Amino acid sequence: VGISRFAVLPQAGPRATLIGVVLALLPCLVALWRDPRPAGFARAVGYSFLCGFMFGYHVHEKAVLVVSCCMQAR
Repeated sequence: VGISRFAVLPQAGPRATLIGVVLALLPCLVALWRDPRPAGFARAVGYSFLCGFMFGYHVHEKAVLVVSCCMQAR
C-alpha cells in the first residue's frame, strides 16, 4: 500500500483531520454536557464513531460497521 496523491483535492495531514474531528464533535459534547442522560450518551458514542470515520486521517472501510451497530442499538 502506498501513499496516494490527489489530483483535485488538497492533501489533508493528521493535524488538519484532528481539527476536523474535534470541531465535528463539539456540538455533540456540548449537548451531552448540558443534558447527561444514558440515551444521549449512547447516541454520542455512535456520533463520535461517525465523526472519526468521516474526518479521521487513517480510516478503514470496516470502521463504518461500528457506526451502524451503535446507531441500531439505540
